[in-house]
Amino acid sequence: MSPDREKGNRAKVQAHASEQLLPAKKRSRSRTELIRVYKRFLKLEEYRIRMAHKAGEGGIEICQRRSSLLDVVLVNLFETALLEENGGKRQVAHIAMVATGGYGRGLLNPSSDIDLHFIVGSASLPKSTQDFIEEILYMLWDVGFKVGHATRTLKQTLQQASADNQTKSSLIEARFLWGKQALFDSLQASFRKSCIDRKEADYLKIRVDDIRTRRKKWFNTVFLQEPNVKQSAGGLRDYQNMIWITWVKRNTLDLQVLVEEGYLAERSFNELQRAYDFLLRVRNELHYEYGRGNDLLTLQMQGVVAKNFAYPQHTILRKIEAFMRDYYTHTRALLHHVNAVLDAFQIEVEEEEREGFRGLFSLKNAREEHFDGFFSRESRIFPEHDEIFFQDPGRIMRVFQHTQLRYLRFSPELVQLFTAQLLKVDQEFRYHADHRAVFESILSRKGEVGPTLRRMHRLDFLGRYLPEFGKLTCLVQHEFFHRYTADEHTLRCIDEMDGLLDTDHQSLGLLQKLFRDFPEPFILYLALILHDTGRAENVRRHEDGSAMLASQVAKRLQIKSDRRRLLMFLVDHHLTFWRTATTKNIDDPEVVIEFAKITRSQLHLDALLIFTYADSKGTNEEAWSSWKESLMLRLYRHTTGYFEDQQAFHSRFSRPLAEVRKEVDRLLPETFAAETKAHFAYMPEHYFYRPDSEAIARHIRMVKEHRDLLESSGEACVTPSITWVEHPNRGTSELLVCSEERELLLASIAAALAAQNLTVMRADIFTRVDGLVLDIFHVRTTNFEPVRSKRILRQFEADLAKTCQPTESLFGDLLQRASGHVRTRKVGLVGFPQRVYVQTNDPKVTTVEVQAQDRIGLLFDLFFTLRTLDLEVVQARIHTEKGAALDSFSILDERHEPLKDAVKLQAVQSALEDAIGIEHEAAHQSPPLS
Repeated sequence: MSPDREKGNRAKVQAHASEQLLPAKKRSRSRTELIRVYKRFLKLEEYRIRMAHKAGEGGIEICQRRSSLLDVVLVNLFETALLEENGGKRQVAHIAMVATGGYGRGLLNPSSDIDLHFIVGSASLPKSTQDFIEEILYMLWDVGFKVGHATRTLKQTLQQASADNQTKSSLIEARFLWGKQALFDSLQASFRKSCIDRKEADYLKIRVDDIRTRRKKWFNTVFLQEPNVKQSAGGLRDYQNMIWITWVKRNTLDLQVLVEEGYLAERSFNELQRAYDFLLRVRNELHYEYGRGNDLLTLQMQGVVAKNFAYPQHTILRKIEAFMRDYYTHTRALLHHVNAVLDAFQIEVEEEEREGFRGLFSLKNAREEHFDGFFSRESRIFPEHDEIFFQDPGRIMRVFQHTQLRYLRFSPELVQLFTAQLLKVDQEFRYHADHRAVFESILSRKGEVGPTLRRMHRLDFLGRYLPEFGKLTCLVQHEFFHRYTADEHTLRCIDEMDGLLDTDHQSLGLLQKLFRDFPEPFILYLALILHDTGRAENVRRHEDGSAMLASQVAKRLQIKSDRRRLLMFLVDHHLTFWRTATTKNIDDPEVVIEFAKITRSQLHLDALLIFTYADSKGTNEEAWSSWKESLMLRLYRHTTGYFEDQQAFHSRFSRPLAEVRKEVDRLLPETFAAETKAHFAYMPEHYFYRPDSEAIARHIRMVKEHRDLLESSGEACVTPSITWVEHPNRGTSELLVCSEERELLLASIAAALAAQNLTVMRADIFTRVDGLVLDIFHVRTTNFEPVRSKRILRQFEADLAKTCQPTESLFGDLLQRASGHVRTRKVGLVGFPQRVYVQTNDPKVTTVEVQAQDRIGLLFDLFFTLRTLDLEVVQARIHTEKGAALDSFSILDERHEPLKDAVKLQAVQSALEDAIGIEHEAAHQSPPLS
């Protein structure tokens, strides 16, 4: 906002105060009436400002209008407080009221605190002055403001600023409001001399450390799925830090000096200001919608903001996508320009320190290395002259190789030269053989690729050299469990694969060895870069789009034969390992054989395991859990065994049941002989896919105990028998439930587990020919640990006992208890992509995959719905992450066969969509994605 417009807005507020506030004040006979007057005036003025915000006024302008409003009200309050009942004026000691923090810079968001500093002229504060200040503060609190305040002498203020960096930063933008101007002038005259001069380097270091700490807390990226508008990287606090550091280095709050002195180009400065205005506008909207000072741009709020900002796209998902692309574009620009300025100031400090050492000790110049038109100093790479890229455009690619080999970062001068040459990265540049060779060399250095690719991406080079990847820039991913944008997710995957080289985690030993020994790191890294490019292609399965683009890149980069086949395999099947391990019975030899036919070789299998690990970890930090790891490694070992010796593989999985039964007989007393014979005869085929003699013996004991209980009671239904087995290495407990077959048993178990806040990871459901059911649930606590609490175990058993004759009130009670500790997330406004996908490609079972917003009783509703359709659940994989449920069910019809009838399949899908709350006309037909 221009100074003239700011003065005009202030004049309007003052005019409104003269017209409305002053006459009403004169009629007020008590303090209570006076408070009401101020509240009415503020309510009307705040309404006018909010309407201006809704009409599309910029963030800076709205914040300045609120600051001007507060200025007028505060001065008015002071003048009112000074008046005595007889019309005279109260006498108070010398005092100056100063605005600090955001209010000091003249910018106030709707729910921001007001920071006030009272500077008093004498060491001993007279009681009249103290009473006066308290009266003002109480008035502000009563009117409804949140006020942060301090009262100090000038000397105390300077001492506090010297000792506390937060106070120091807040005083940099201090602004006089009311009182004795001379006190404020003295503060300004003394502040720099006492607190800043000769301490600039120390202050710069403190601010840089603060920036690093804050960014680390927010995952060091602007591309968070749910960013904090103020605190995240590229947020408002980064801009404010630049203001403070510029004042310390250049003694001005006007950032135009950065353009005048060559730190920023005019275009960059304009980008910076647009970003700041945009972020302030978003923060204004958040404060208005939340009704309080909340700066978190949640998935829900993204939909609200996009709608209120009138993005023109037709659906809420497309509105969010457009809004968040704008958000990431602005924060990325802000982060880039702030980093460039801070880096330039840091270089200045280092050079000043070097000059000081040279003067004292006559030291030689810091060691420099000159190479290929560049030189390095203090871990930075500089251009030797301004024509380096004109002389040899190949340096545009080679400069990244130099930074990788020598562990350097770009100097500010080189950044400006480089960005001016980006138009040279055209089709001819992309097809150039020398550039291909350098790019391959960069992607072949295991463990050192991530930082270089990030540097390429920050400087807009990577997306120009690989336009297929460039389309992912700032692309929002609508899968609820993704934490980052598509481009940031890809770079995180590469970081995770880099990290395998030197990891000291024992559980990652196999992955580390596979990665160290892998002969084609270039293909691995390139596949990661390309694996999600199909997300920008608007195709039904993004893997198909990614494979098409990968083929295009392979042709351009001249990748042929086995290398091309490996690249295409990894991109096309980057979800296959995850899907197979988490949705299928990996102890079924046919599942393993099918997976082996897809991977085709040990090299492909090794590559896909490494790839799947990096892809999972790059999605979010919890995506590679010990449970998932156990599934992946088991599938990997089964498949490796198949490749090594197919005959031994078949022998291991097709052990004669007679041999298994002999082992079980040895583990049980002779009195169990009849029960063992029945168990082997009655259990379904898939129960024996991976026979574990000890587990089978444990199951037979349970079955016998339950049968004895049934016979002794003479009842048709008795309390289910329960056994718990702890698996610490997997972070889970195995819950075994034996019962006679009956309605809603699975739903009952699900409700009782939910009531104890236990997470179901997997369920195997076995129904014997004689009607007995053996259900095996793998569960864990919310701390990713086995269930060890005796209280929880007792309560679960007590709850399950009540379900022998379940009632609606019983289920309602269990689910209500569950709601006391399970928090659900409201994402309806975001258009969270809930899906039901029915697969019929398995000849043994029908698989139903569900992606839904998690809520209390969801698993109960899913089991309940499947049972009402007369469907038998033979296996379930349950996964809940960040409020999203990702479940897979293997089902059979009433004849114990997979579903084939198209009408029945559609009925199953529709019923499950109803159960999770999907409107049929908007239901997604694509499968859940990893």
